[in-house]
Amino acid sequence: MMNIRSLSFVALVTLAAVGCGEAPHSPSASASIAALSQEDCIAERDACFRANPLFGLLSCPPQYAQCTAAAQSGVAKEVAAAVTEVTACTRAAAGCVAEGGVDGVTDCALREAKCVASVVDVELPKVVEGTAKCVDGAVECVNGAENAGDLAGCGLALESCALDQAKSVVPKEVVEVIDGVSTCTSTLEGCIAEAANAAGVTACTERQVTCVAGTLGVELPKLPLSKAVECTEEAAECALDAGNLRGVTACADSLRKCAVGVVEQTDAPEQLSCEKKWTVCVGNDPLKILVCAAELAGCKD
Repeated sequence: MMNIRSLSFVALVTLAAVGCGEAPHSPSASASIAALSQEDCIAERDACFRANPLFGLLSCPPQYAQCTAAAQSGVAKEVAAAVTEVTACTRAAAGCVAEGGVDGVTDCALREAKCVASVVDVELPKVVEGTAKCVDGAVECVNGAENAGDLAGCGLALESCALDQAKSVVPKEVVEVIDGVSTCTSTLEGCIAEAANAAGVTACTERQVTCVAGTLGVELPKLPLSKAVECTEEAAECALDAGNLRGVTACADSLRKCAVGVVEQTDAPEQLSCEKKWTVCVGNDPLKILVCAAELAGCKD
């Protein structure tokens, strides 16, 4: 599963491009397979020294040596960049632990997990103790990668491992939500890849919105697609981080509030009647009836 926000961005940009008369397409393969050169390594070394005039004396030479070895073996630039980035992630984590001691280990592990996940462009669920093993595996995977396809595989392996770890420490009901949101996003990625035109991309994105909302038990009003994507991607990230049913409920409530806020800011407030506002407010939680009744007491169509 690609990073949720990255995937949503790809969908919306693709829609915009198609709207301007361009056919949906993937980034040029030539950019991914271009080999790393010695000149690239020199430029990277010089940039490292400029950014770290003092500590660079320790960190930049090893990085340059690693880059040179990669250039000589014909590694793609994308892979070399990823190796450099995950190395920076692990070094930062080690420095974090050294500065914070035992009390800071958990926070340092969280930072490292997010850092490595960003390198391979995946969205992690709630980071738990076992996630550290997944991160170590991802770092090893990236260091052994030879092409963009290998990097994608590292991302998928990290996400799968992290999901399993997160699901092992939450209730069954939360596991179902995490699985549901993950499926929604994975389906969107495949759908966009197969879309042949603007209508296809739109349909994919609309299904993603409906899928995430349905997983959280939320009935959305009619919203501009871009705003619906924003609301649901935040809800999806929230759900992946949920540690209990209360957390899932909070994600669903946040999605409802986001939708209502969008409608209230549009030029056509009539699209959300009092009845619809009531439905959105209550959702699947009958305990909110009294609260919603008070909030909508003065509502008039």
